[in-house]
Amino acid sequence: MKLLVAIFILLFSINIYAADTLGTIGRIHVHHDNGKVFFWINAETSNYASCATIQRYVIDSTTEPGKSTLSTILYLKATGQNVEIFGAGNCALHADSETAKIVAIP
Repeated sequence: MKLLVAIFILLFSINIYAADTLGTIGRIHVHHDNGKVFFWINAETSNYASCATIQRYVIDSTTEPGKSTLSTILYLKATGQNVEIFGAGNCALHADSETAKIVAIP
């Protein structure tokens, strides 16, 4: 019974997002022609989606959520605070970069 409970807890405690990276914001590239914003995280370890051959995240700054996320990223870059990024598990916005789903301040 204890084994069954342990397995149940383990299964439901697994992160549902593909990437979970904790660190500081590194480089930021803003593309004026399509609104895509690429950013890197200075982190010792990270877990990107397999499609993210360039280990970076991307957001679409032309949407309202993207504008809020860009503002948060710029704030975190300016202050040097840690950030935790949860990826969407896909490269829907750009073929070699994981789409960022959640930007959290730990």
